[in-house]
Amino acid sequence: MTRKKYQMNIPGLSGIISYKRNYLIVAEEYKVVVYDLETLEPITKLSIRHVLGMDLNLSEDMVYCYTVDAIKIFSLETFRVLKVLEPELTDEEEWEIKQCYSVGINLLLLVVLLFGGDYLVVLCDTENGATETIITVEEDDAILFDKKHGLQIVKGDFYQPRSESNDLQIEQRHYQSEQFLFNTDIEILKLSAAETKKSGNLCYGEPEGKFFLAIEYGFFQSYYLFLDQDFRLIERIKAPMKDYPSEICYYEDYNLLILFYVDKKIVVLDTKNNRFQICTILDAVLPFGHVLFKETKQLLIFEAEKIQWVDLDRFS
Repeated sequence: MTRKKYQMNIPGLSGIISYKRNYLIVAEEYKVVVYDLETLEPITKLSIRHVLGMDLNLSEDMVYCYTVDAIKIFSLETFRVLKVLEPELTDEEEWEIKQCYSVGINLLLLVVLLFGGDYLVVLCDTENGATETIITVEEDDAILFDKKHGLQIVKGDFYQPRSESNDLQIEQRHYQSEQFLFNTDIEILKLSAAETKKSGNLCYGEPEGKFFLAIEYGFFQSYYLFLDQDFRLIERIKAPMKDYPSEICYYEDYNLLILFYVDKKIVVLDTKNNRFQICTILDAVLPFGHVLFKETKQLLIFEAEKIQWVDLDRFS
């Protein structure tokens, strides 16, 4: 039986779904609310403030809520806060947590912004806050982490235009932790030159190398450039926005690439069979987090003043 599409209004900044527990967990500015996934009726509220994002542990009985400087861990069995974890980054004076992922038993992977502008990707022990640095990333580079495929670093350097070929370099590394039971692949992408009239940046590489996205910047018009696995330019599409997206999400099951922009736009692109086209452009007032509802094929987008339910199956 197909579950009926959701239409409820759920205020929040970010969210996550536990299918094992049948819960939707939503962070608002001053609290975290746990909803029944069937009815979207609230079950309980926790006084956890200023949450930027969340992740679940493997058994989905604990939620890691990260703020700027701490991770607040609460139980989905008792709905009590178990611990407030402050990572030990003793060599750094000022830093902010930007992303948090559960990657093992009592182990988190954190993306941390340093005061000088660079980033650290670190492992953090949830028992004592001890950390181990995986890699340091420069300020203008993009960091993408996928629990299935590993860590991807997209270099923010501008490529040289008017080249005879597309010079895309891919460096593959493997990281094995010395302290923790953890290893991951690291892929570093850099587009040095491209067959375009104007310069731009590489933005994204599909995890299995099926396609790559760059942006060619123009004074009046920018373009999305799609390269195939042999780095050939296969599609050049007018971009509705001139700047670099603040976040990029790829939903492989739907062949959809979604670009989030801070200035009120979300662009949905169809990537099926490497034939790229814009499906729709959504208006969004300062989009924050988003949650994928797999059973109804809907994307819930939290905005500054409202929410949006987006039916993904109408594009795939």
